[in-house]
Amino acid sequence: MAYETFEMSRKEGQPATLYLFQWGTAASSVFAYTDADIPIVHDGITFQPTVIGRMGIEASGSLDRKTLEIDIDPRASIVRMYADNPPSVKVSLTIFQGHVTDTTGDYRAIWTGSVK
Repeated sequence: MAYETFEMSRKEGQPATLYLFQWGTAASSVFAYTDADIPIVHDGITFQPTVIGRMGIEASGSLDRKTLEIDIDPRASIVRMYADNPPSVKVSLTIFQGHVTDTTGDYRAIWTGSVK
């Protein structure tokens, strides 16, 4: 079933958001979370369920910098990393949107930016 079909379906759709925090190329330099109730594998990365959410994404039509606020469980590893020893390298965040019930794993990037 195509992404659009899940988006339009009341019966089949079960939205899930994936949050990929990345600061290097090694497999160990990522934290991957989902707001779904179960782990989700996307592009070979397992996104772990946690309490996480975001405000709405504004599309202004320009390339100006917009702030996106993420709320996450304070016990999450990304939070502890910033609290214990803030990274000296750039940490990027990519947010993907898809559906748990979509067996094709069609999660689309809807936002990218840097963590401050």
